[in-house]
Amino acid sequence: MRPPKLKRSMGLWMATALVVGNMIGSGVFLLPASLADTAGPISMLGWVFTGAGAILLALVFANLGRALPRTGGPYAYARRAFGDFVGFQTAWGYWIAAWAGNAAIAVAFVGYLAVFWPQVGTENLLGALVGIGPRQVGTILRFYGSNVTWWRVCSSSGDLPAPLMDEVRERWAAEGILLKPNGRGCRIAEYRADLAALSSDYERATADLPGETGA
Repeated sequence: MRPPKLKRSMGLWMATALVVGNMIGSGVFLLPASLADTAGPISMLGWVFTGAGAILLALVFANLGRALPRTGGPYAYARRAFGDFVGFQTAWGYWIAAWAGNAAIAVAFVGYLAVFWPQVGTENLLGALVGIGPRQVGTILRFYGSNVTWWRVCSSSGDLPAPLMDEVRERWAAEGILLKPNGRGCRIAEYRADLAALSSDYERATADLPGETGA
């Protein structure tokens, strides 16, 4: 009997989108203006060198991930190469950089929003509240979204990943949730309100009503 292995359900494009989403931070929106003020047109050359360095760093991590296929990322690589102490420092440094980066995201968000809402940039308390507000959405979802069972969270078309369908069929049947004819999801799309039809019915129903007249 062969030992169980993890199923590779994540393709190239999904993995690329995941990495890009994790890597792109507020710096890409803040640095262009700072570089342009300091270096002028030559700042574009700085972006070229920075991009080349980022590609080389990505290749280093790609090769390390292939050589050491284990969880831990930079911590695992540093611990394997330099010992427990350096691995410990790497893990703590990476963790501090992760939460400290939230401050840069808040500053970038408030800075760009101040163009449309100037009070955000001039009033400290308002700017602080607006800056940290969007970051709390995930916290609220984590605390209050746990009451929603996982088999009730699907795409707008009613589909779930194929590996989950075998387990979800019994749960849906117990709750009276109907399957699609192809068996790949539930029929949530069949019960969605037709907004165009509702608007048309409303216009027909109110066509004979007297219109409002201004004073």
